[in-house]
Amino acid sequence: MFNIEVDHRHLDDIRKRLRLTEKQYRASLKRAVKRTAGTARAAIGKSKLGISDLRRTTTLRKRVRPLFSEVGDMKTGIWIGLNDLWASEFAAGRPKRTPTGVDFRGQHFQGAFLVRHAGAKRSRIYRNENGKLVEMTIPIAEQAADYLDRHIVPDLPAQLLHHFQSDSEFRKQIGASLSGKGARRKFYRT
Repeated sequence: MFNIEVDHRHLDDIRKRLRLTEKQYRASLKRAVKRTAGTARAAIGKSKLGISDLRRTTTLRKRVRPLFSEVGDMKTGIWIGLNDLWASEFAAGRPKRTPTGVDFRGQHFQGAFLVRHAGAKRSRIYRNENGKLVEMTIPIAEQAADYLDRHIVPDLPAQLLHHFQSDSEFRKQIGASLSGKGARRKFYRT
């Protein structure tokens, strides 16, 4: 897990300057965090977190989520999951059966075996654990965290501040919190 916290001092400065109500502040912050998470999701999808041999970027994009806590100090941020990926998510490498298990990408999975599902082009690596079939995973945390620290995370606070400021100015201009679907479209139609 990789967690990005929001610094509320800059946000409070904007709030005081624009004289936002509590409802407008919360709505602007929530929208800014969602938009920043979308920006991070797109950047991660394009870069694949420095893992060049992934088959799909969808699995990485799904791991970026906005965090909101309505209790107390309203802790907000962006969560990026760096837990292990299934071995079948990697395009490079071919699993090889050995007498003691399966070798894949320089890793040995003790007691594992290959399974090809009906209609599938590739085999998956499973192991029987207490009567349940469990697909084997490969850790990505170190490589992905290093890439995030260098390329993606440094830009996120500035992005969040930009999104918050633009949304706050818009909310102050029309004097509403604009909650619900199509609220911005309704404003522009009148």
